[in-house]
Amino acid sequence: MLVGLGEATQGVLPLDAREVVSLVCAAHFGSVYATQAHTEIAMKLKLLSHAQCQSITAGEKAEGMSEVGNLAYETAYFLLNVRGPLSQELWDQCLRAFGKEGTVGLVHYVALCTWTSIALNAAM
Repeated sequence: MLVGLGEATQGVLPLDAREVVSLVCAAHFGSVYATQAHTEIAMKLKLLSHAQCQSITAGEKAEGMSEVGNLAYETAYFLLNVRGPLSQELWDQCLRAFGKEGTVGLVHYVALCTWTSIALNAAM
């Protein structure tokens, strides 16, 4: 499912935004495997530094991320920690940064990474 979503959002949702979302979700649910896997991916592709991955894994917004990385962090964090709908301000920022297709893709990444983190926790 993650591969399919990656293909569907190719060109509209930057890779660093995807990896930030993956790390935020994995950290939120304490999914060790997902955290390790996405830290390796982000570092191998030079999307995030080791220090940035550690910050996100510790539940903190990492310094020096790209604009889209920051927005992905804020959006994923909001969806995971605030009950109710995504704020209009974040939705509008996402639309400007990613377009409608990329914004919907970002929300789907949060949902799928949440599901994956929970499933991995059950299996590990």
